[in-house]
Amino acid sequence: MQHRHLDTNEWTLAAIDSALEYGDLADWRELFTRARSDRELARRILRICHGHYIEGSTPMARGLVLKLWPELAGEA
Repeated sequence: MQHRHLDTNEWTLAAIDSALEYGDLADWRELFTRARSDRELARRILRICHGHYIEGSTPMARGLVLKLWPELAGEA
């Protein structure tokens, strides 16, 4: 994934934030495909959603995480 000044293969907090705000469908697919099997990544997505509200993206990202990991609802 490459956004703004980021060029990384890791889903850091900055990379997640950038994908949610500026990413296209391919970026979202990559992020949530990985989140499907990585609970810690799902938690990081929720952390970004809590700290940075992006109209449209934040509710959708939160909903996708909770669809994949319903047990994280208490952390949302």
